[in-house]
Amino acid sequence: MGLGNDTEEPLMCAKTAAAYLAVAELAEQLGKDSVAVRLKKLADKVIKEMNKPISSGGLWKPLDNGGGYYVNTRCITKGNESISDRFIPYENLVPMFFGVTTGQQDRAIFKQLDDNFDRYYELKYGPMYIAPIVENERTEVQYSSTPWLGFLDVYLRCKKNHKANRSQIFKMLLDHAYDVPAGCFTEGLGCHGYLTGNSGRSWDNGNFFHTLICAIY
Repeated sequence: MGLGNDTEEPLMCAKTAAAYLAVAELAEQLGKDSVAVRLKKLADKVIKEMNKPISSGGLWKPLDNGGGYYVNTRCITKGNESISDRFIPYENLVPMFFGVTTGQQDRAIFKQLDDNFDRYYELKYGPMYIAPIVENERTEVQYSSTPWLGFLDVYLRCKKNHKANRSQIFKMLLDHAYDVPAGCFTEGLGCHGYLTGNSGRSWDNGNFFHTLICAIY
């Protein structure tokens, strides 16, 4: 979101690496081993570069307490380099889902979320905080929240065996299931400040069924 030709962000880097690896697997099935090797090298390079600390040109911000997180975006225009170092949950949980993080990074990201539980989960329309919203005449609050990220959070806490808060988050998601009467687990507050993003979407229930189908919870 908000990307330009001169920016990088962890979510898109993680998706890029995952795409390279997926096509590499297809290439292997087709017997194109040289293509698969080249794509795997590209994925490894993306992962290596994004996991470097921001002081070395990467997207990871180490913290003094031993924690850390991926920054929001990095501008790479020569002579105009800048970093938006906000902690945005989806910029950290999505890379974790795609397997580009280390165990130490996983623990640091969960620590960042758990240490700020009230901010990211105790929201008017339930978990989970996304980012500041695009304000308009129907704006209700100053931040957005969506259930898809909350369920992804629970899924990852189970998969990574991080037990802190996961049952509480799951219950909060269920308690807010019908905040939008049109359908179960609809978009929540959305990125534009009103329920369902003004389009009545209910696709946000995808990660709820992902959690069930994978028998992860």
